[in-house]
Amino acid sequence: MIGLIWFYNSKITDGNNNIVSEKILSLYQNVQGEIREVSPLIIWDLIPINNFDQIINSNIFSEIKNLMNDKNTIKNQVESILRIEYFENLNKKKNENYEIKKKAIENNMNLKISESISKIYQYQEKIEAGENYELALNNEKRNKEKLIYEKNQKLDQILKEKEITLNVPQLFGIMMVIPKSIIEGKEEFDKEKAIVYENGIDKNKVDDAAMKAVMQFEKDNRRKPKDVHLTRCGYDILSKDPITEEIRHIEAKGHSESGDVFITPNEWFMAGRFGDDFWLYVVDYALDNPEIFPIQNPAENLEYDKILETKRYIIKEKNWKRKSIN
Repeated sequence: MIGLIWFYNSKITDGNNNIVSEKILSLYQNVQGEIREVSPLIIWDLIPINNFDQIINSNIFSEIKNLMNDKNTIKNQVESILRIEYFENLNKKKNENYEIKKKAIENNMNLKISESISKIYQYQEKIEAGENYELALNNEKRNKEKLIYEKNQKLDQILKEKEITLNVPQLFGIMMVIPKSIIEGKEEFDKEKAIVYENGIDKNKVDDAAMKAVMQFEKDNRRKPKDVHLTRCGYDILSKDPITEEIRHIEAKGHSESGDVFITPNEWFMAGRFGDDFWLYVVDYALDNPEIFPIQNPAENLEYDKILETKRYIIKEKNWKRKSIN
């Protein structure tokens, strides 16, 4: 990732001005200006630059800084995402809940009002027959008015709860993202293509090939995979077996040949969270002849050697190969 991450806070309030939902939305903007939503948890995978002076005069810093001029474009996209994917879904649920509550209130209160009206008729008949029910009649009339008022109050309350408003999203942070390897001069950056090269190989092509191989592997095994890697949720693929309903949260790691595997804190956290439902798929020779090594529950079954300064877990090649499931 090379670019900016924009962080916005959004609130939805109801007719009583109560906050009914609050969301943090983060958008990643690369140096070419392309924008996509990412998980706010991505900050787990990043570390601050100790010496900011080492990049402030670099070309890549200037390229990324220029992206800040697109603030209005980012804000418009944030509002669009919030309204289409967030507000409208919540509004639909609110309307559905309103109809359910409205029907329940009307049925309950109408029954009570009907019982009260019945009592009023009974008392009126007794009074016409010469019995002393004036006090009871007056009390029941007041009770009926009270029930009608209570019904209207409840209906007004749920109507206000149904009427929700999306408040203007507030920008509360912008994060500049530059790979440490570029800062240290270990990798080169092609700003025209937004490509990072390592040892002369396009890393994005290796990752894309690994993803393609794993997606096909899941389909070949009669599971239904969904690519979720752009959300940066801590895994790349969500795969489901339509027969057993088994769920696999899959993190795909590709090599142009073979080697150690690097895991970010967010990926490791998700591995621990999902346990046996989390799978690490290592793809060797991803560009030419992909060989896939599936590993179930890597947080439990794999040992990492150390944590680098870049906050990545290193799993040695001999370790993950030994634990793969053929």
